[in-house]
Amino acid sequence: MTFLKRFTPMFLIALIGVLCLSGCTDISKSSKYETHKLTYLVNTTNVEEDLDIHLEDLKNTILQRVRDFQAANVSAQLSEEDGKHYLTVELGTIDPIEEIQRAIEQDTSFILKKQFNDESDYKEELRTKAETVLQKLKDGADFETTAQNAVLEDPSRIVYIHGDYMYRDEIIDVFAEELFSMEPGSINEELIEYTDQPSPLAPPIGVLSIVKLFDKKEVERVIEYEKEVEVSHILIAYEGAMRAADTITRTKEEARELANELVEKINSGEDFATLAREYSDDLSNNQKGGVLDLPAGQGTYVEQFENAALTLEEEGELAPVTETPFGYHLIQARTVTPATEEKSMEEQVKFGVLFFALTPAEWELLDFNGETLSSVEIRYDDSYDPYLVLHFTPEGASSIKTITEENMKKVLGIFLGKELVTSFTVKEVNEEGNFTILKPASSQEADMLQKAFLTDPLPLPIILQESEQI
Repeated sequence: MTFLKRFTPMFLIALIGVLCLSGCTDISKSSKYETHKLTYLVNTTNVEEDLDIHLEDLKNTILQRVRDFQAANVSAQLSEEDGKHYLTVELGTIDPIEEIQRAIEQDTSFILKKQFNDESDYKEELRTKAETVLQKLKDGADFETTAQNAVLEDPSRIVYIHGDYMYRDEIIDVFAEELFSMEPGSINEELIEYTDQPSPLAPPIGVLSIVKLFDKKEVERVIEYEKEVEVSHILIAYEGAMRAADTITRTKEEARELANELVEKINSGEDFATLAREYSDDLSNNQKGGVLDLPAGQGTYVEQFENAALTLEEEGELAPVTETPFGYHLIQARTVTPATEEKSMEEQVKFGVLFFALTPAEWELLDFNGETLSSVEIRYDDSYDPYLVLHFTPEGASSIKTITEENMKKVLGIFLGKELVTSFTVKEVNEEGNFTILKPASSQEADMLQKAFLTDPLPLPIILQESEQI
């Protein structure tokens, strides 16, 4: 589910943010050094005692995650406003702030689940849950903590996204229509229902959503339009060039000579279109005088062709003979549209969306304490392929034995937070009290998984409120 156009994350991409994967360079020597401030709302609704201790643990955990990166002048400050707790992190870095943000927010809690086989009416279940949450919000419950608590109950089907300021054309229509008619601080009165397709290969799914508009403002928007050049071309191919017809037997040198001869003909006044019909090896357009349907400047053509076409400044101008993998090209401008800049005052909205995906619940949480994980060992098989062995305390080992006894021939899944790491069918009682994760793709992936399993989970859930470059 998304209100953007469009993004789908993968598990290992998320893990990259948790780990420092490459060598470091001197921050003071980098021109990309930037200072950032990240502000998080801390979800404290389930904390009944020792709140100050939990908040301090959260701050220290986040500071440790940031220090895995090339960060300088790192600080973290806790604050309270209107009964809500916030954590503000400031740092200077040459690393992409998006990676650091993923590292801060990554949920590394060890969770054990079993595959869910209940055939109940999940759509009605999700609709009831969404309506209940909407009513709570109408009754005055805090939007973001309520949204995150809903996610924590069912992370595979419920997602919350706190968006930054966006223009209307950056938001899919079903949300844009609602948001730009709302007043700041308000939520939609009815559930917004639509169909989403996360990828072309995935089946469409129904989605229910709740939207809150945090703020609306009018700003000057600058839209830059790149230069475009509509062109005609003549292709002189040679034997062995990409997509060259079997009938082409000229050598590369002969092709270059012919291209130069055609340049001379054009410069002496002969018609480009007539020469294209006679000589061009591009059969898709030679009988149209070499006219190409799409302009250069949109990345439509190979780099060498685009670069040559964009040097042209006026109608009828001829670019130098240009070589591409297809052969030699003569490129002539038909129309030239210079780069332009358009300024206008437009509204932006800042908002949050809580999504309920109308899909069956795939996994059911098992009663297992992930804090009993004691160590993660990387081993190698006879082919030197890596695998991981997860060891647990005696309490955890005993729980694993009981769980496998009770779930014979069922599928169990090992999760880090809401991300599935691996799944397996229980074929025998696990007497040893450990889990084996077979065949990571590489030693690097094994190292990443090991470090992720051993990364302390966040003591409290957090929600990003604002990311800004200082």
